[in-house]
Amino acid sequence: IKIYKVDGEDESLIRRYDAVNDVPDYLSLLAGNYRAKVQVGERHAVSFDTKYYYGESDFEVTAGEVASVTVDCKLQSTIVAVKYDATVAEKLSEGYFTTVAIAESYDKSAIDTGDVLSLTYEESKDGYVMMPEGQTSLFWHFEGTHPVEGDIVKEGLIENVKSAARYTITLKYSKDAPGNLVF
Repeated sequence: IKIYKVDGEDESLIRRYDAVNDVPDYLSLLAGNYRAKVQVGERHAVSFDTKYYYGESDFEVTAGEVASVTVDCKLQSTIVAVKYDATVAEKLSEGYFTTVAIAESYDKSAIDTGDVLSLTYEESKDGYVMMPEGQTSLFWHFEGTHPVEGDIVKEGLIENVKSAARYTITLKYSKDAPGNLVF
């Protein structure tokens, strides 16, 4: 939690608290304009562990009056879930995976070097992505091996990705179309 003194376009940090419990019940501030900024979690471009929440609120302190401020701290991360149906584990050899990249196509070498940020799922779980400015697409790529049908590769593009939204990729092996996956 950070509190800034606001003077026109300029703001200067006057208070910082690392936890909600550190904030006193009452703060004494001089009359003027202020901005409270609240951040929960760390801002990581991609993560399986950390969601990121952020909010801010402007407020004015008037001499001799008590002001109450509420900051709406909203989820900023995009949640990307990969769900493997039991048929995937039953029908495919071990080692299958799904990569979700902040990109419009799959480029393994760029992912390997870190030039393209991505998450690799080997089990069903949620991942968290902070979409960079101007980027609105996520590309997913699945690879697995069927003992009879051989290698299976499927991929797709998720467009118009929004922050604080949830996108779920569900994978299921289909008996009706051998060697294919249904998404």
